[in-house]
Amino acid sequence: MEKGSVYLGLSGFVPAFDELDFGDGIVLKKTYAYIFSTTMAAFTPHPTNADGTALKNPRPTPGPWVAVDGGFSFYIHAELQVPPSIKGVALPMEAVLDIILGLIRMYVRPEIFAPAISPMPFLIAKDHPNFTISSYEVNPRHTPFVVEVPEQTPAESFEYLQHHLKAG
Repeated sequence: MEKGSVYLGLSGFVPAFDELDFGDGIVLKKTYAYIFSTTMAAFTPHPTNADGTALKNPRPTPGPWVAVDGGFSFYIHAELQVPPSIKGVALPMEAVLDIILGLIRMYVRPEIFAPAISPMPFLIAKDHPNFTISSYEVNPRHTPFVVEVPEQTPAESFEYLQHHLKAG
């Protein structure tokens, strides 16, 4: 784990390999996380100040709350480790991540997306209960032209990127 690296959780495929090194510190690894969110409804407005303005320290919406059918969930089966800086690249981290994701979608599978991002590997994060994993892309892509999704994606699918994803 390189200090300052980010770990982008990828959904939409299952790697048939444990690790794939793209060079420059960019590594695709098998992992597992299940990201989920429930949807709730509340029926009482948030408390406000006497003049109707929002409280400086807002409180939770008062109950009762009820569950709403729906929500969302994502299976993360791979994480893309990207170091804090890449030789020859002077772009913000989010731009680097989006470019790499775009290339993966273009050359490997268009339905791959990244619902979560973490400053530590997902399997290590589970041992840190006060740690927060952040949402990244939470709207799944609809790609109707993909008819059959293989159970696992082989390393060979990433071969072009592995040989051509170099900064310099």
